[in-house]
Amino acid sequence: MTSIHQQPDNVWALILSNVQSANYNAGTITLETIPDNIKSLFISPPNRNWESDREKLYDHGKYILEGIRTDIAGVHIQRPEVLSQLLDLAESSSFVFLTGGRGCGKSAIIREFAQYAGKQYPIFCLRTEDLNESHLDKVFATIGLSNSLG
Repeated sequence: MTSIHQQPDNVWALILSNVQSANYNAGTITLETIPDNIKSLFISPPNRNWESDREKLYDHGKYILEGIRTDIAGVHIQRPEVLSQLLDLAESSSFVFLTGGRGCGKSAIIREFAQYAGKQYPIFCLRTEDLNESHLDKVFATIGLSNSLG
């Protein structure tokens, strides 16, 4: 990063200079007309560990999903209406929380959902046991992720 990142007064002076110049010339300031040297001051550098963390989280979820059985003694109960409802909710919501009594088939429907939706979207899963920590950062560290929630 350049030293201007560490000096808010310098950043502000650069912005004011650009605004005054545009105002003097009766210009309009838009995202497209802001100079690249100013735009670059507000772009966070990419985190190099993000891809590795994403892969670890994906692999963790894949491991969980592969361990879920969708049949009992070779019998699988189709529940297309539940799967359809879950797919609709996932497309219209940013977060879906599936609950139900023990043994009602939550895990099986999640596995079916992941098999279908995982072709279009990344699927990340955690087990309740994974959440047996005081903070989500500890949960992620246990999985081997290096980034924090921040």
